[in-house]
Amino acid sequence: MIKLKDLLNEIAWKDSTLMLTAKRNIPISAPIMKKVIGDIDVSSFHITDIKNVGKLKSLVGKKKSISTFNAYGAEASELKHGIGIQTKGGILVSVEGKLMAASVADIMSAPDESGRRWIPDYNFAEMFGDALGSGAIESELGKNKIWKEKYSALSIERIKALTNKEKAEYIKIYIDTLTKMMIKNKDIIKKKFELSISRSAVYWNEIILSQIKVKDALILSDSVPMKFVWDKHPEHNMVDTYGVKFISKKQIMGIVKKATTGKVIWGTVIDMPKFIKKRGGNPHEPKFKIGIVK
Repeated sequence: MIKLKDLLNEIAWKDSTLMLTAKRNIPISAPIMKKVIGDIDVSSFHITDIKNVGKLKSLVGKKKSISTFNAYGAEASELKHGIGIQTKGGILVSVEGKLMAASVADIMSAPDESGRRWIPDYNFAEMFGDALGSGAIESELGKNKIWKEKYSALSIERIKALTNKEKAEYIKIYIDTLTKMMIKNKDIIKKKFELSISRSAVYWNEIILSQIKVKDALILSDSVPMKFVWDKHPEHNMVDTYGVKFISKKQIMGIVKKATTGKVIWGTVIDMPKFIKKRGGNPHEPKFKIGIVK
């Protein structure tokens, strides 16, 4: 179980973990999920931009998580045009890592400052039913004597007013309880996650990975985000939106190569389905071609 002294160090940063706990989000971390589903290696994809692609190196082999996908459908309008979910986009990378969670839809996961990810309880309940719903969570928390006496009836404002030691205790009890609940239901969780990998999606699936390796990259040279980066993009409007000056194809390739271990391909949005399918993903493949920039 999580150590109280580690949480005391975490509390020093911000209150986001405390609020994620108070709002009954579900904690997903490498140590927790190893107990629940074991080690499952997955190949997946992540869209990033020129400012953030270099940051992927800091995640390589680490327990910090990253949100990825390996299937998307016809309604994934922004993603299938190379626009990022949490970044501007323009660069598609293939990654490998340890599975932490998966869903055929975006499960709205969000990281805290420690790299632990959290999933809203309503999404978790939708995937796994009442056994891991809000009612079951409150029932299990109520079995803890300290929680019942000190924390069960607190408002958000009173939770915020707790001492750092109390905040750490509050988070520890909550995470330990949720971990026990997930271990108890590990068979159904593992089966659901495995079924969600590479299944077709109307929008896109979400696969949370840790201990990643960054493999190949496809630079989507004609994508909207790249018009603010590439100096030869036919549609760029000379606005320094990214905080960097326009740079050449050679410079862009060099930046991406430093963040990857495999091939770096200069391509276009229309190349996305082929790139993803060749590496084991399940992309939507349009039956017509859309604007290609040579």
